[in-house]
Amino acid sequence: MNPRNYIYAKFIFTLFFLLNLITFVLGIIVSSKKDLSVQYIDNVRKTIFIFLGLIILLSISYIIILIIYKKKSDYKMVKIDKIYLWLVISLIVLVILFQVFFTSYYIINFQLNRIKIPSIVFLTLTLIISVLASILENFSRLNETIYWNRKKVLEEVKSAENKPKIKKNLNSKNLKETQIKNKENPFAIEEETVDD
Repeated sequence: MNPRNYIYAKFIFTLFFLLNLITFVLGIIVSSKKDLSVQYIDNVRKTIFIFLGLIILLSISYIIILIIYKKKSDYKMVKIDKIYLWLVISLIVLVILFQVFFTSYYIINFQLNRIKIPSIVFLTLTLIISVLASILENFSRLNETIYWNRKKVLEEVKSAENKPKIKKNLNSKNLKETQIKNKENPFAIEEETVDD
């Protein structure tokens, strides 16, 4: 995709990654501190669920934007680009599935006091997957970045090559105009000299 359009997708993906990181930190707080009040833990867990919902929305938005921009881009993806792209999308989908399953698991079992899997396990898994997705996401645009940089350099070189041609054309145009004037009035230079 065009670098300008890519900013939107990158911004969404950065939010996606940061929210995963925040939920991980909140999960550590809840899991490690046993002396916290029930109300405080409940509020933190509710915050985690809200963040997970936002992460799911961001993930879906990112995939949609990525596919749309890739289709509209001037850059034609090579095989390795397509592999990276689908790996990133697959990992994000995996994060969504994890979050949907475990969020529903925690909501149901927390109310029934039957939680057997610590929240830290789930949050660690989602963080690892999102880190992998982030690494692959950067690799997925490596060839494309090289392509856009090359295109920019070629355009600059072409522009620099065209400048002397334009100057040359203007000089030849001025020379022709001078020659025509001299033909029309061959004593123009001499007259000026006599006046002096």
